[in-house]
Amino acid sequence: MIVKTKNKNTSATVISLTAILISSATAFIGLKETQIMKEQQELYKSQQEVSVWPYLESSTFINVSKKDSVTIKYLIENKGIGPAIMSDVRYTFDGKPIELQEVGEAIENKYNEVLIATQTEFTTLYDDDVIAAREVHQVTSLSIKKKPNSNFDLINFLEEMDGLFQITYCYCSVYHKSWCKDSLGNINQSESCTLRKKIR
Repeated sequence: MIVKTKNKNTSATVISLTAILISSATAFIGLKETQIMKEQQELYKSQQEVSVWPYLESSTFINVSKKDSVTIKYLIENKGIGPAIMSDVRYTFDGKPIELQEVGEAIENKYNEVLIATQTEFTTLYDDDVIAAREVHQVTSLSIKKKPNSNFDLINFLEEMDGLFQITYCYCSVYHKSWCKDSLGNINQSESCTLRKKIR
């Protein structure tokens, strides 16, 4: 009787240890599967974000038609493959904030020997405005002329204008990633976009 009881206790112990081992192995496999699924979801999310990634770039188009006149166009192009939702767009002239429609007047005030013939198609970008993929947005176009009998150096003026008028803007992807960029090409990225409440 004593021997049989020992055998029963030993068998029960083996069965218990086996059950614990199987449970541990099952739990380990479950954790690994969860980790793999999480990694796959992160990879899928990254692929989705890349598939609609916007990339804005500002540029200046200059046309010197005559020795006494020049046309300057300021453009923003979305060279990415997804829409860019605009946020916090700012304009500065000579280091000071300015409204877009005031740029022509500011140029005349700074340079007494030029006249703004026309300032056309100025389109202020507002928060929530969208620039579609491959879309080119014309910010403004300025036609500038020298005053009669002026020896004003237009080439030097154009070089100065490259640093005088600046556009700084932030934009978001549809996945709430945000970038801030200026006319000099400086760009900073943040992990989230604070503006996206309207489309969340």
